[in-house]
Amino acid sequence: MPSCQDIREYLPFYAENEIPAEVRPDVEAHLATCLVCRTEADSYRNLRSELRNLKYAQADLAPSPAVWSGAVEGWNRWEQRQRRVVQVRFAVVGISLFLLMFGGAWAWLFSEAEFPVATVVADFQKMESSREAPQLETPDADLAAQWIRKRIGGNLAPVNLSLLGGQLQGASVLPQGRFKIGRLTYRTSVGLIALYVTPRQNGFKNAPTVTLEKTSFSAPDTHSPLHLLGWSQAGFGMGVVGKAEQAALGKFALSAQRAQSLMN
Repeated sequence: MPSCQDIREYLPFYAENEIPAEVRPDVEAHLATCLVCRTEADSYRNLRSELRNLKYAQADLAPSPAVWSGAVEGWNRWEQRQRRVVQVRFAVVGISLFLLMFGGAWAWLFSEAEFPVATVVADFQKMESSREAPQLETPDADLAAQWIRKRIGGNLAPVNLSLLGGQLQGASVLPQGRFKIGRLTYRTSVGLIALYVTPRQNGFKNAPTVTLEKTSFSAPDTHSPLHLLGWSQAGFGMGVVGKAEQAALGKFALSAQRAQSLMN
């Protein structure tokens, strides 16, 4: 049951018949049992009646200071309560917006996306047809890995394919939406190949898999003469692309995977 203090906040508005409908039953139930609050409510009704009949020239009909004081106090209590309600609502809205934005940022930072198969295939075809030189021309695998790390983040290992007859041509970085793609280009005995790495884009959903030396790789359809062997490792999506057959391409993929394992 509401206390007398709770009910008194509403008495000025009850007398004016402006009390919120949801609290009227509680106020009326309390007044039916509480003589003190009922007497105060009658005072407000009398004040309302006096004010209605008051003439401008009849200043002597002004209500008693006690009634005026009660009316002002009641109004102030009501105003303070309404102000608290508004503040709480603004706080709830602010917290909700913060959580929404923070949740979106969190999802953006830590979400995993699909490996950009179409993008890397198109890039390889363009690079091969135009004989485009890497942005960083170097045969040094350590330097190339360090150069890419600075631009896309992560802990990419140096990938030296010289034991397989692969000669590093250099490194490049491709912008792609909210991610960047690193590319290491190699000249090999089976033609040009490229290792693509991209942070968080490490999904190969629904792609068929092949197993080479007990290691599974994703082998998505490139819709072209190119082959791609991909895998997820150390937060990267990684893929080796070239025209070589899967078995030959797989040797380079295995070597790159082992190099990254040693780095971690």
